[in-house]
This record gives sequence, C-alpha cells and structure tokens, in this order.
Amino acid sequence: MFRRILLLLAWAPLGLLPTGCGSGGARDIENLLADLTSDSPRANARAERTLAEHGRSVIKPLSNILTLKDIEKTAQEYGIRKDAKSLRIPAARALGVIARKASLARSEAETAAAPLLAVLKGTERELRIEAAKALGYFTQLSAPANDLILTFREDDQGLIAAATEALARNALRAVYCLVPPEEPRAAAAEKDWDRLLERIGSTDDDIRLDTVRELAALLDPKAASFDQRAAPLLLERVARDKSRDVRYAALCHCIEALKSGKPDGFADKLFAQLPTSFARDDDSRVVLLAARLLREREAEAVGKFLQRVETATQKCRDKLFASAREAGDVGARADAIDALVLLPSAERDQLLADLLSGGERVRVRRAAAGVLATSQSNLAVQALKKAMGDDDSIVKLVAAQALGRRGQLEAVNYLVDLLNDSEARIRADAADGLGTLGAKAVPVLVEHLTGSLRRLGQKAARPNEKYVAWGIVTGLGRIVEQAAAGAAPALDPVVEAAPALDAVVEAAGCNDADVRRVAAVALGHFQGDKALAALAKLLADPDESTQWHAFSAIERHGAAAVPALLAALKDNATAGLAAEALGRVADAEAIKPITERIQTVKGQAKTQVVWSLGELLRRHPASPHAEAARAALEAASRLADHPEAARTASYALLKAKPLPAKQ
Repeated sequence: MFRRILLLLAWAPLGLLPTGCGSGGARDIENLLADLTSDSPRANARAERTLAEHGRSVIKPLSNILTLKDIEKTAQEYGIRKDAKSLRIPAARALGVIARKASLARSEAETAAAPLLAVLKGTERELRIEAAKALGYFTQLSAPANDLILTFREDDQGLIAAATEALARNALRAVYCLVPPEEPRAAAAEKDWDRLLERIGSTDDDIRLDTVRELAALLDPKAASFDQRAAPLLLERVARDKSRDVRYAALCHCIEALKSGKPDGFADKLFAQLPTSFARDDDSRVVLLAARLLREREAEAVGKFLQRVETATQKCRDKLFASAREAGDVGARADAIDALVLLPSAERDQLLADLLSGGERVRVRRAAAGVLATSQSNLAVQALKKAMGDDDSIVKLVAAQALGRRGQLEAVNYLVDLLNDSEARIRADAADGLGTLGAKAVPVLVEHLTGSLRRLGQKAARPNEKYVAWGIVTGLGRIVEQAAAGAAPALDPVVEAAPALDAVVEAAGCNDADVRRVAAVALGHFQGDKALAALAKLLADPDESTQWHAFSAIERHGAAAVPALLAALKDNATAGLAAEALGRVADAEAIKPITERIQTVKGQAKTQVVWSLGELLRRHPASPHAEAARAALEAASRLADHPEAARTASYALLKAKPLPAKQ
C-alpha cells in the first residue's frame, strides 16, 4: 500500500492518474515519449491518445526538455532517468501531436510553439527537422510560417522538405507569408521635417509605421511635396528597424520609389542593402521581396530560395483548393476561399465559379463572389453576371458592385433592386455601387430616378420607394464627384450632366427628408446657377439635417454662394450656419453685414457669427469695415450673458492682425 502511494506521488506532477496503457491513461513522460517513438502502432496510438486528452499538462516539461531549460529540476519532478538530450526529438514530436489533437487555445499554442521555434533556429539537424514537422500543426499561428520560410535560405534538403510540408499543412496562414498582401499606397503627406524626424524615432511601432508611409508619399516625383531627403530615412528603416512590419513597409515603398528613378543614386543604395536583407532579415516578407529584386542581378544567390518558395506556394494552393471543395466545416471552406484571393489563376476562377453556381451554402457563395470580384478574367465576369440572380442579397450585391466597377451597365437594375432591401447596410452598399458605374450609367440612373420620384408623389407609393430615390441620388452625386475630381471620365454636358442635374434638382423638392438630404450633398458637386438656386432653397429646409448638408454643399460653390448665404444670414433660424459658411468662403465685403448682425442674433448663433467675423477680420485686416468689426468683437468679448461668445470673441481678437497705423 505504501509503495502504491509513493508511485502516485511520483506521477503527481503530471496532474494525471496512472490508469494504465490499455485504458489510455498517462504514465511518466519518459515512457510516454518512448511509446510515441516506438515501432509499435499500438503504443503510438496509446501515446497520441494520452497527449490528446492530457497534453496541456505536459507542455511545460516537454518545452523544458526541448530547450534544456531547468532540466535538472524537470527530470527530478517527472522522474526522467534518461539523458534529457536523447528525449529532445521525441519531445518535439509530442508537441506536434498536442497541437494536432488537443484543440489548443491560441495562448496555449503560442506557449507550445515557442520552444519549437527556438530549436528551429538552432544547429542540430535532426532536431530542427522534427521541429519543422511539428510546427505545421500549429494552424492557429502565423509565426511558424515565417520561420519555416526562412529555412529555404539553407541547403539542407531534409529540412527544406519538412518545412515545405509543414507550410502546406498550415496553408491558410502560410499563404499570407508566401504571397504577402500589398502594402497600402502612401497618402499625401505634410512636409514637416521636425515632426517626421520625431515620429520616425518613436518607440511606438505603429507611429513609425505611419511615418514610413508619410515619408513614402514625399518620394512621389509627381507630387508638389516631393523631397529626396525621405529616401535615406526609408533605407535606414529597412536596415535597422526592430519592427518587422516597419521594415517590410519601408522596403515596399522603396521598391515603389524605385520605379520612378528618383531620387538620383537611390537605386544603387537600395541594391547595396538588399543582399544583407536577404541573408539576415528575420521577416520572410522582407527576404522574399529582396530575393525577387535580386533575381536578375544575383540569380545564383537567390534562385534556389525563390524556387523553394514557388514549390511551397503550389502545395499551399493545392491544399486550399482541396479545403474549398471538400464537404465539411463551412467556416473552414470560406476561410480557404478567402485566402485564394492571393493566388489568382484561371483554375482558381473556374473553381470559384463552380462553387458560386453549384447550390453551395450561402457563406461559401459569399466568399466565392468576394474573391471573383477581384479578378479581371472573362470567366469571373460571366460568373458574377450569373450571381446577380442569386437569392442572397449579399452575393447579389458583391456581384453587382464588381460588375459596376467594370462598367457593366446590366448591374444597374440589380443595384437599384437592392435599394429595396430591408437591411440598411445592403442599401448603403448598393448606393455605393451605383456611384462606381461612371458617366455612361447616368441616363439609365436618371430614368430610374424619375420613375421613383413620380411614384413617391403618389399616395400608394411602396414603403421602400424612398430608399430607391435616396440610393440613386447618392450614386449620381458620387459619379459627378468622381468626374469633377478627375478620378473618372467627365460627363457629357448635354447627354449626361444636364439630365443628371435636372433629376437631382427634382429630388431636392421631394417630400421625403432623406431624399432631400442626399440631393443637397449631390448638388454640391454640380456647377452652375441651377444647382446653386436649388441649394439656396434647401438652406431653409424644415429638416435640420438637410439644412446642415445644404450649407456644407453650397460652400463648394465658393464666392458664387455668398448672395444666398447673406440672405440666409438674415433669418434667425439659419443665421448661425450662414455665418460659419461666410467665414469660410466670403471676402471682405461680408464683414459689414456680419458686423451688423452680431448685435441682433441670439443663442448659439451669436457664437457662430462672432467666429465668422473673427475669421474675416483675420483674413482682411485692411478692410474699410475692419475698425467697426474689431469694436463689435471687443463688445462681444465683454458679454456676461454669452460666455461662449465672449471667449470666441477674445480669441478672435488675438488672432486678428492689428489695424494699419493711421498716417
């Protein structure tokens, strides 16, 4: 009895009962690993069953065996009699079994993968191969894929084969490292060097990443802000930054700048850095980009690496294709389809077209439509045309939007139909889709809008009819906006622009406030007296939201809007909004009427009028009405019953330039 108690105490650190081999229980770690590596299939199965049921409790001792950390203490606690070094390969295999069979949470998977990643970077060949095999089962994690790809720089065929198979097993994660998504294009930046230099030296990775993108915008030779001083800062980030994401973004933007040939000498400096990045960087995306750039110059150095990457990519593609096809977990199938967005091919488009039209579950169809929407192939276009007849609103929406971006006018009817959908998100996305159709869709949209407005004026109008008019007006406004910004072909003045304006003006008189509101927004993108007159009417709209949007839109007309704004300034209901707009677009002539109005306006509008007067005085200090304006602001700064207006007036006086000295 005493001996049995001692045995129980010896097994206690496992937190498990010694229930015997036949019942599938766990024994001591040494025997467990012996079973796992035994030539007996029965012993193997028993060990795997034990690890599946109780593996979480042995992750720590297995990790210690792998890394030889606290090994004496671990050996004592778990009754390990053999040399721990002889158990390292079985321990690596055991962690792989736990990852494959024990349904680990992400945090548990990270803990179990850490020692495997550590030994993968070591020098013991057989142990590295076993670690590579095991890492393929950590499908919750992306980090293993990165380190497995880095082994392709070596020439150990056994290790490369193990890494390739591991990447294929974890294809869903690996593909994002093998075919990294493009870095977002840099937005225009404000050239403030002190700020940029401070931010690029920040300890916050996200701040440095944003700054890299700002610096990249300064290397656009077409931009007025072009500044070649950004180039060495980007190269420095590629070479030295501690963050993988920052190094990758910096290299992406360096490559983009390389296409322009500016600044002079930049290409030589970049190519001098690339061999080091390829050989030493620990981010597989950086290594891959460097190898691709060096392909022609140093084919011998990078050729084998790129070939191995291509082999692994093909295996991942095959695995994702199989996962997308197999009848199983719908979520896993949809995830596999989503990942295929990185692997365009005719074969992929055919697979997705078949899934889209083959009566699959709705989540699978949505995923297939989403990926096909990114393809430019004729096969994808035909599949999307068929998908517009799908019984799921989101599938129809994705298909119609994609076809609309390609200028396919048959998408119009489907998008208009989706404006009747019961979900607000579907209606909003359909309106966005109409805005991508371009100038040639205007006549069709005008026809739809005219009919919708006519039906809205009838007592028997459908409940959702207002959404149709709302969506079409929104779409027309965006088409005109894109054309005005030069992002799309200009509208023909007679065939497209004039009918569109007439239809939107008609919508501005609709009895539904939502339609009037989007009409106000759209009118801001049209030029001319007719649009201005329609907006002037909307300045007094009974709906506050429509009124606010009308004031915002009329500002786009600049100085031409001043007469309408001065008229609105006289109305107590609109004086505040009118004053703010005048403060932004008016010239010195507006100072006098605003100065006079400051005495009579009340409430929040007084603060708005004070602000407007301060802005105009700041811009036009030499106006003949400046002295009266300053006096009005000084009086307003002393208003005890309007503290906000008083503060605004005091601040305005500080900003305003002093009056020129009288001679």
